Amino acid sequence: MNSWSNAKTAALAFLTIYRLVFVGLSIDVMVRIWGMRDRFESPRDVVLLLFIEGLRTLVTLGGIAVAWQAARRASKGMVPAALAFAISFATIAYTKAMTYGAFPGAVQEEAAKAFTRWNVPMPLLLVIFAQAEWAAWLALAGVTVFALQYPRPVTSQDVHDSGLRDRSGALRGVAMAGTDIGRITRNWTAALLDGGGLRAGRIRAYALTGAVLHTTSLILSPTRGDFLVHISAAAAAGPLLACCVALFRAGAFIATDHQKSLLDWVRRAAVGGVVLFVLSGIALLVPALAPFGFVGFALTPVAVLVGVAIALTRGQTEAVR
Repeated sequence: MNSWSNAKTAALAFLTIYRLVFVGLSIDVMVRIWGMRDRFESPRDVVLLLFIEGLRTLVTLGGIAVAWQAARRASKGMVPAALAFAISFATIAYTKAMTYGAFPGAVQEEAAKAFTRWNVPMPLLLVIFAQAEWAAWLALAGVTVFALQYPRPVTSQDVHDSGLRDRSGALRGVAMAGTDIGRITRNWTAALLDGGGLRAGRIRAYALTGAVLHTTSLILSPTRGDFLVHISAAAAAGPLLACCVALFRAGAFIATDHQKSLLDWVRRAAVGGVVLFVLSGIALLVPALAPFGFVGFALTPVAVLVGVAIALTRGQTEAVR
């Protein structure tokens, strides 16, 4: 398990300052919305916008706290350092994705004027303040490296052995009854491990390449082409995500009871977030339930963040025991 270092502390501090910029911008927006509250058609619009920005602020601050919690555990050799950076980049992706640009705050407007006077390129501003895609790619890399290294470096044999717990299923062995996706993913992941394709450095290089291509394509493509760009990026990220799941399962297979506590809570956080996301999407299709669907979407990252925080806290407590 890789050790923590002063360079990683400095990098995490830089990412913390970067995220705090968005917290400041969000507070700036809330101040402006409150000052303009009499101009809205309905008080519900004001409440909705304040809810979005307020939740964005709280989740971003919570992400900062959980990332440093992971860093403290990494400094003691209890978890890989990649977890702290995965949380950091995931928080950056979230706070950018939740940005509501219709009501820029006063500080944001003045900053935009200053950047214009200084001839700062618009693509650079988009990457820094708007586009969330590159941060999502780097978060995926961090999670995959964490799965690769926790509770110890995963081997191809670990990946194969993790499939021994799979239920056979009524049709698992019947020809043409379906494809065993889990087995295919395990074989693919094990082959990459044996060939060196899933080393931490190569995972980060793949994700960084995806981040650059995804971001560049969005900048260069017309707006109507964004959907195709996102679909292509999802197809490129899919294999890495599949390997990440296989590595997590292998890690859970080789973990001790104390180590499984952290992985179990991470799994609960992920499953809870997915379930809430799906239920919210269904609610949005029903007009009467649409407000609940919107709230569910907004609360999805909260469920994930709380689960990860509990994972780190329980894991640390049980490890001491």
